[in-house]
Amino acid sequence: MHRCLQITEIFSAILSAVPAHGSFKREGKKSTYASVARTCKLFYEPAMDAAWAILPDIVPLVASLPGDSWAKSDDGEILIVRPPEGDEWQRFLRNAARVEKLSLQGSKSATNILRAARLGVSTSTNPFSGLRDLILKDIDLEQASYLPVILNSSLRSVWIMKCPYIATNALLGHLGHLCPTIEVFHALSIPSGASGVLLHFTSLKQLTCRNGMELTPTILSHLSSLPMLETFTNSLPNMRSIAGVHSLTAFKFLRSLHLFEITDHPTLLLLLKSIHPTSLSSLELSAASQPLPNIANMTELLIAISRFTTLQLLNINLNFRYENQDDEPIGYSILPLHTLRDLRHITLRNVPVSIDDQSIHLLGKAWPNLKKLDFSSYSTGAHHVTKLTLAALGLFATYFPQLGHVAIALDATSPPSTTGLEPRSSRPINLFIEASPLDERTWPDVAAYISAVYPKAYDYKRSIFSGARNDGRWTDIIRLVPVLARARREEEQRVRSSLRAEESQCADSDQ
Repeated sequence: MHRCLQITEIFSAILSAVPAHGSFKREGKKSTYASVARTCKLFYEPAMDAAWAILPDIVPLVASLPGDSWAKSDDGEILIVRPPEGDEWQRFLRNAARVEKLSLQGSKSATNILRAARLGVSTSTNPFSGLRDLILKDIDLEQASYLPVILNSSLRSVWIMKCPYIATNALLGHLGHLCPTIEVFHALSIPSGASGVLLHFTSLKQLTCRNGMELTPTILSHLSSLPMLETFTNSLPNMRSIAGVHSLTAFKFLRSLHLFEITDHPTLLLLLKSIHPTSLSSLELSAASQPLPNIANMTELLIAISRFTTLQLLNINLNFRYENQDDEPIGYSILPLHTLRDLRHITLRNVPVSIDDQSIHLLGKAWPNLKKLDFSSYSTGAHHVTKLTLAALGLFATYFPQLGHVAIALDATSPPSTTGLEPRSSRPINLFIEASPLDERTWPDVAAYISAVYPKAYDYKRSIFSGARNDGRWTDIIRLVPVLARARREEEQRVRSSLRAEESQCADSDQ
């Protein structure tokens, strides 16, 4: 395609040079019309490829069949009234070959079209030869039986959503037989008896089961034997049976692990021990909706995580609760995580963390490239044991030069003085200071300090300051911070201008 001109501009330039109707008989004009015809044909194929590349449903393809072979019922259902024969499938096949991404819905219309294609197209013909991404939704057993019409060995990603177990089993069977090169597989769930099919996907890189797949030693052995598996997402209920997993079945190439609906601490530790310590770059752990009842030793979990020295993203969201809500909050040291030198993003949400101003310097040495720090809590049963003061923001700006997001609770009742304080960071940053207490007399000083340390602080989607107490004053601070930052910049510019003027006068007087 031309680097500057659009298709319409190219056509306009060509057609403007075409002689008027009736003058084509003059010598040399026939070649002009032939050139226009060739140009239109040249653009036709790319345009058709783009038009059919992404198909939200298989139903539009029925328009590629002869008009007398199908009809639409009163309720909108596509009916095949006469099975197309022989060459009548050619246009359908040409357009189907252009489809790269297809969403197959479990409708009666789709069933009728697939049935007709299964009966009318030769078994040696692959209609969807260009298909790379396939989404299957609400597919029943009958529709699953027609799936081979769509599948090809070049398929790269598959999503299976809201399909009955028996249909899912059938779909997995077809995929394992016809699509061994699948790289991405998403499913709400995988029946335990069908997990062996995953062994056929030797190129599988990403496996996601949103409703979970029962993890047994056999299934873990299957998964760990996949040579290219890099990303695994699954729920983790109480499954003590995985205690039988041998160290030889460890995941040696897994780079990203997301475990959700965690209900048991020992099960979590057992699974983490089955992963090679130098492979993970991303680890996300989230508890079930109910608080974890047996996670008394958070330090043990942090030590287990500290093995993964190549981690860049760590996200832990546990609904921690104390056995006695009247107990004094217990803060867990994050010292074991100091081994994660490559860490870029850390989120410890609803996890009681012990941190103070003095520890920020050590954290800066441990995580020199950190960009996001989130120690927020939304659970009434999880208390952050923090001794951080507002001065911590200045320390963050000093020891975390790449930081762009901070979410943490701190004490803002006694803001530090801004006298002689230079702006510490010129980077835009999202500050979410959760449930931080204020003093009614000093809240303007809080705004002044924040505007001096992080003059480009901003809010993203939610208020940068939010909490159960002093919400009104934090709202005032939100409005005041950018005003003070702008006033400080303007004052600095005036001072610099005055200094330059004085230097110029001194230079003139010396002459």
